[in-house]
Amino acid sequence: MYKVVLALPLVITLSGCGSSIPLCDDGEVTDLVSEIVFSDTREQFFQKQGRHNGLILRTNYAQSLEYKSKDEMLNRTIDEVDEFMDGFDFEISSIRTNSQNEESKSSSCAADLVFSNGNKHGIKYATQLTSESEVYVEVYGLR
Repeated sequence: MYKVVLALPLVITLSGCGSSIPLCDDGEVTDLVSEIVFSDTREQFFQKQGRHNGLILRTNYAQSLEYKSKDEMLNRTIDEVDEFMDGFDFEISSIRTNSQNEESKSSSCAADLVFSNGNKHGIKYATQLTSESEVYVEVYGLR
């Protein structure tokens, strides 16, 4: 059995940090991790619901929004996804720093996603400061 590892990058400008390493538990870093987790979960559920509703999807969730009014089944699928995501709640806990590299201004991190039903899922993520002093985050292990 193969396990697919997904790395979704997201970048945000880090304000007031100069040239320091973005830390695993920085608020801006964990906000980016949360955005990536939410976005990926929504996309996975959209694809699953689309198949369940008999759709062959050639677009992602965001792209499908412009076609929502043109297709009843797509409209239903998007509404089901939105309803699911309204109740999707999680926290990032047990944040751990696996390593830091001063030269590359990066951190390797691990954490647990704790969902409202009590389930946990371990993830890994990497943070790095870009040459424009923006924080770049990649999350692994969401699928």
